[in-house]
Amino acid sequence: MMCVGLSTPGLAQQPSKPKAPAKAKPCVEKIHIIYGCHTCEAMLEWLKKGGVKIEMTDIQTGAYKLYPTVQYTDKSADHGELMYAHKAGIPEKLCVIRCNAVAE
Repeated sequence: MMCVGLSTPGLAQQPSKPKAPAKAKPCVEKIHIIYGCHTCEAMLEWLKKGGVKIEMTDIQTGAYKLYPTVQYTDKSADHGELMYAHKAGIPEKLCVIRCNAVAE
């Protein structure tokens, strides 16, 4: 008996490409809220219940039209979706900017 080995291109295992390093998830940098907004107040309560210390700064006019606005360390911003989905880190102490009026 004779055994013949054939090599078939494509069946040979290709060297695997190195995986790209996992993208570091952003961290909450700052939150902008408006005074008297129920959604903003609910966000603050959620953070406080999670043990986050809030450092509040009051201003007259905010920079955003929609509130709350969460700024992340990767310079992105949303209304808290990444933070609520636990796709962004939340520091132990957080700067919250509270304004009395909305930007035009």
